[in-house]
Amino acid sequence: KNQGRQPGWHEYDHGTITLRSQGTDEEAYPMARTFKCIKEHRNDIYIYTVVKASSDSDWQLTRAWETNGKGRFVREFPVAISNVLP
Repeated sequence: KNQGRQPGWHEYDHGTITLRSQGTDEEAYPMARTFKCIKEHRNDIYIYTVVKASSDSDWQLTRAWETNGKGRFVREFPVAISNVLP
């Protein structure tokens, strides 16, 4: 976010982030994590999914989207996918 690379957010935005881990606690690959972010004084929820293909790979953003406060889809953000699972 501070580098201006988080879709839907600016470096001056503030809010909370929640991590929802899927699967077990074991290190099984590929590994996916989903983050929910809510800006201060807003009801919209920004959701990001990242994937780590292997223990020696970097986390890659694979999906980014926005929902309203009721959980209804608002929009999908374009994500440049590189070096992610085929």
